[in-house]
Amino acid sequence: MILYIDSSIAGRVIFRQDHPLEGLESYETVASSALLSVELRRAAQRLQVDLTQPTEWLAGVLDAIAAFERSLQLVHITPPVIRRAGGPFGATVRSLDAIHLASALLLRERTDPDLVFATHDRQQAVVARALELPCIGV
Repeated sequence: MILYIDSSIAGRVIFRQDHPLEGLESYETVASSALLSVELRRAAQRLQVDLTQPTEWLAGVLDAIAAFERSLQLVHITPPVIRRAGGPFGATVRSLDAIHLASALLLRERTDPDLVFATHDRQQAVVARALELPCIGV
């Protein structure tokens, strides 16, 4: 079974925030959009500035992100993903969330009809459930 995670799930793991989703290792495959790479690196750079962390801190976090990414199946942002992300979702969806949802929907369609979607974002969970994606993390 595939678990699709968004950046809110990965961020709590990478940045050691409260209440990370547990049990990631119990899934056969953990997947996400290649967008995750950008989101995590931008968040790391923002945190470095906001928390006035030294360059060594950022280097360590970037290494942790790279290691985390190697454990994932990354879905590339292809024309079919972009077309699906630009289409209707039946609810308000932010652009980056639409890319995650479209990636999960296409992965479910092509690979695993039992795919589970994980997010800590309540609005994204509402939309995922409306799309009949089983959702955990909220």
